[in-house]
Amino acid sequence: MRKTSRAPSGLALDLLLLLFERPRGSSDLSDAVGVLRGQPVALATFYRHLQRAVDQGWVELEEPPSSAPPSPGRPGRLYRLSGGGERLLRSGVERQRRRLARAEALGLLAGESR
Repeated sequence: MRKTSRAPSGLALDLLLLLFERPRGSSDLSDAVGVLRGQPVALATFYRHLQRAVDQGWVELEEPPSSAPPSPGRPGRLYRLSGGGERLLRSGVERQRRRLARAEALGLLAGESR
């Protein structure tokens, strides 16, 4: 597993946010990302970001038990947020809160009256 300190992209943060709610199969996760973003994400882009999140150690892949036969309509593998991914998500949310508070204090938010 390759781990670096590279900051996550917006799409990677969306993946972490959705996995914070619960573990998901890749199809469910792809659909949820599209809903969250308001438009579908190209599958190649989705899987590239998902694999990067796994490589970074932010997301863990849970394989089904070898004794369980695959069944239609159910994900075989689940992606879940790792402890490091949760810490990264929480720090990213906190940074965004501080940015928004600073922008609001400066009157930079759209729709703000002066």
